[in-house]
Amino acid sequence: YVFSGHVKGHPERMLKACAVFLTPLLK
Repeated sequence: YVFSGHVKGHPERMLKACAVFLTPLLK
């Protein structure tokens, strides 16, 4: 996974960013 390294460094920020990006796409 490309963001694996980034998730380890900033898990909360990455999760929030992914949520903001994926939420509208899933809808």
